[in-house]
Amino acid sequence: LLLTLRFLGKGDFYSEVGDLHGVSRFPTTLEERREASLGFYTLCGIPRVLGAVDGTLVPIIAPHDNEEVYVCRKGYHALNIQAVVNSNMRFNDVVARWPGSANDAGIFDNCGLKRHLELNDVGMLLGDSGYPLRHYLMTPVLRPQGIQQTAYNVAHARGRVVVERAFGLLKSRFRCLHKTGGCLMFSPDKCAQIVTACVHLHNLCLDRHVPMPGTVLRQDGQDMDQQPLAVPAPNHSGLLLTLRFLGKGDFYSEVGDLHGVSRFPTTLEERREASLGFYTLCGIPRVLGAVDGTLVPIIAPHDNEKVYVYRKGYHALNIQAVVNSNMRFNDVVARWPGSANDAGIFDNCGLKRHLELNDVGMLLGDSGYPLRHYLMTPVLRPQGIQQTAYNVAHARGRVVVERAFGLLKSRFRCLHKTGGCLMFSPDKCAQIVTACIHLHNLCLDRHVPMPGTVLRQDGQDLDQQPLAVPAPNHSGVLHRNILINRY
Repeated sequence: LLLTLRFLGKGDFYSEVGDLHGVSRFPTTLEERREASLGFYTLCGIPRVLGAVDGTLVPIIAPHDNEEVYVCRKGYHALNIQAVVNSNMRFNDVVARWPGSANDAGIFDNCGLKRHLELNDVGMLLGDSGYPLRHYLMTPVLRPQGIQQTAYNVAHARGRVVVERAFGLLKSRFRCLHKTGGCLMFSPDKCAQIVTACVHLHNLCLDRHVPMPGTVLRQDGQDMDQQPLAVPAPNHSGLLLTLRFLGKGDFYSEVGDLHGVSRFPTTLEERREASLGFYTLCGIPRVLGAVDGTLVPIIAPHDNEKVYVYRKGYHALNIQAVVNSNMRFNDVVARWPGSANDAGIFDNCGLKRHLELNDVGMLLGDSGYPLRHYLMTPVLRPQGIQQTAYNVAHARGRVVVERAFGLLKSRFRCLHKTGGCLMFSPDKCAQIVTACIHLHNLCLDRHVPMPGTVLRQDGQDLDQQPLAVPAPNHSGVLHRNILINRY
């Protein structure tokens, strides 16, 4: 239960959520209807009201099937959740199976509750102007004329606003449902089960009189409390807020534009120190760094959306990085979409041109990179003891970049798919990645302890296997053979 609540409240540790079910049923007995209608009559003065109905969007990862129907009018993938609440913000009916492109009226028209209210004259609901006016569903007057229509609209708004407040309270308690918590990284069916779980726990919170969060979100992300505008935070508070976002993947509005990553070793002394670290680690001389790419999930961009789709079906940035033997990031390229392959990114980066023009050392990369005299890759099908020994040494050196990515994403869950996805433009997401890497390097400088669990690259895999192996060149083969002959 604690793990479930941790996920629901923060939007991470998705693998720990269970399939919870059960939402309080719509009032059916005479006593239940009397109690519900009395609550609304006390609130707004309109008789026979059993509930307020509305829809809300819950961001999800782009599904594999029928992806386009899940894009809501705001441009991201979502489920449109219909709910009916009572006057105490308790959810009494939920429909969580419709994609983001579905409109509220269409969802209501196809739900079981609508048929129940049509066939049984038991009371009515309050809905906004997006719903059709029916004898069992009261909507506001669009252009009120006179005092009576205006007064009716005011009373209607007092009653209907409880459903918006309920959605705000639900998403404040369970940030995984709000866009500031990223998006749910599961199939639509699984996401619907998670929504149901959160609604169930929300109702339980009401039963147990659990205090509300300090700030209750509106549906659009603004707060609903009547507090004055916040006093600007001092510098140390701003840093703490930034770290809170980066570590948990929520409170996105609090992130700043941090920049600066340690530079690639250029002086003779820096190169000696870097190569000594790798030589001690794996026995290969003149190695200045290990290079690899990692994926950071992002929300579907408005422009060129398709090029950001990685081969596993979600939108991402492909981040190239070079690290030293201590897992310190020395070079980062954070501007390429998820469909770009590692070899293509490296071929267009400034570091590659620097290494081509200056015989200062070399990098270690996996078989997704081309073999060059400045970039050593493993032997694909090793034959004999020497090639096998070279591959073992190469793996010992190159694995530091995978470990560095795992440590980075363990410290800053907003970069990992278990933290949802970054809900910004690609440029802003690249800045956030840079900020996290800057702070990662600072953690190494300050000897900050590692997290208890360090993630592997893709959550639980190191499967950055290339789709095609780039062709080696002659100088690359020659240099690798020299290294192999050492064993």
